[in-house]
Amino acid sequence: MADYLFGFGTTAAPGKILYGPQPYEALVSEVCTTFGCVPSVAVQEDVALVRAVIDYRNAQAARDWLNEGEKGFEELAKHPQVLSLLLDMTRAQQGQDLTMAQMLALYRRQAAQRDAQRTADQEQRPGQGRGKG
Repeated sequence: MADYLFGFGTTAAPGKILYGPQPYEALVSEVCTTFGCVPSVAVQEDVALVRAVIDYRNAQAARDWLNEGEKGFEELAKHPQVLSLLLDMTRAQQGQDLTMAQMLALYRRQAAQRDAQRTADQEQRPGQGRGKG
């Protein structure tokens, strides 16, 4: 089971780490943790719906933390399940096999660009920028 959590290699793609779908037991564990229930209750739920709800919640959390700047990056680092989903989504959007470090560097650059743009926009508004008005 650890292969699912940490990635795995194949002879078909030497040197490349692959990430596959989590085993059913991992989903049951995540449902129990997320929704505060015991496994006997978790196994009665619709797997596709539960997975979609968990992914949606994690995607929302990732978006919110990415928009909070450095404080958000610190919070994001505390939630490996959110980081994992964000990495999967980023890989899909970018069309390349990024590492976690590469993904975080990408989002930090984007955050810095956003911050710089906000600062420039504030300085251009009459009466709202530093030293103007």
